[in-house]
Amino acid sequence: MIRFNKISILCTLILLIIIRPATSRSDDSECLDCHEEVADVINESFYVHEPVRDKKCRVCHARQDAEESESAQPVSEPVTNFVIAYKNTTSDKQEPITWLMENFTPSRYQAALISQRQLKDRLILELWQEQSGKKKRQFDTPELNDLEAQNPLYQMLSIDNLYLTEFDTRLVPRATLHWTTNEPGRCTVSYGNESPDVVYEEDDLYVYDHHLHLRNFTDKGYVVEIKCRDPYRRLKTTERFNILSLPVLKNEQEAAIPTQDRVQLKNLQDKLWVEVETTQPASLSVGVQHVADDAESDSALPEPTMTLPEPVNETGDDEHIVLNTLFYTTTQVCHKCHTGLEPGQSHPVNVLPPLNMTVPPEYKRLKNGKITCMTCHTIHGGNTENRLIKKTPKALCTGCHTNY
Repeated sequence: MIRFNKISILCTLILLIIIRPATSRSDDSECLDCHEEVADVINESFYVHEPVRDKKCRVCHARQDAEESESAQPVSEPVTNFVIAYKNTTSDKQEPITWLMENFTPSRYQAALISQRQLKDRLILELWQEQSGKKKRQFDTPELNDLEAQNPLYQMLSIDNLYLTEFDTRLVPRATLHWTTNEPGRCTVSYGNESPDVVYEEDDLYVYDHHLHLRNFTDKGYVVEIKCRDPYRRLKTTERFNILSLPVLKNEQEAAIPTQDRVQLKNLQDKLWVEVETTQPASLSVGVQHVADDAESDSALPEPTMTLPEPVNETGDDEHIVLNTLFYTTTQVCHKCHTGLEPGQSHPVNVLPPLNMTVPPEYKRLKNGKITCMTCHTIHGGNTENRLIKKTPKALCTGCHTNY
């Protein structure tokens, strides 16, 4: 018996030595150094996605080799969507674009905050406007120390000018809630009939003007709480209020419209601050890209008067993993583990909702309006079973399918 225990211990030690390197490689704890919000999800959520809980970010986010990636695609959903095609790199001398953040809510003003670790040789901006279509701007990434400092305009962050538009209680009650922040901010809105138990988070970019489409509230209205954070990490939270206490206006209050598109780059606390203003409301994607030394630059500078220095080359230690496309990460990567999903057994993805359907803003979709797996499920974790964005399956379905 003693001899058996010694053999078992020896085998166990050998096994640990063999699997230890693989385990250390699969632990992507360093990702949390930049993505602090994911660490908060792990600590605060009751239901955490298993790869997130085990800190294996690469399971979903790291782009695989072509052979592996092709085999991972479900047969029923071939990758022919233009969302992938327009993000592909056409030059052999350029690496694929790493898309850092996107704003799916059109706005005339929006800003991105990019850490030094995320920067590469080239900065890519893609604007989508309803009237003029896609505009792409790309230019060499400047040295942060050579840029003007971006400082706060006010000592305190404030949430102001709350009002409603499109208020209608016929058939399906609906209204649009508006508010502004005195500094560019990203906001989270909690709301509900009795208490604010539904959470809506704005997209990745910072804006001044904010709005949220509300629907299905009762004759008692909605209880709402708004929490906003500016790029200086200052936080402001409103007291809980009822939307019925707000003024109702016929039209949205328009801010000053810029006479031309404008892009400014500044240094905000050793991070790159990218400020974009457009004459038309636009959605914005912000990406970065490595470029070979001998690649010709077709860069368009954001301002004719702005001079940008030579690109900054990162060391190998600072290289970010090559990420999957947004479409693959939110629509197809789930099939790698959830292999039992078949057409007809779950809600279809990569499809457009019917034209007569109003999809609430908390149901995240692709830029072209199509539904993804993450339309109904929270990305990393949540406090509802199956990580639904609503408290119950019925509440999830009736958010869009109001006739049930």
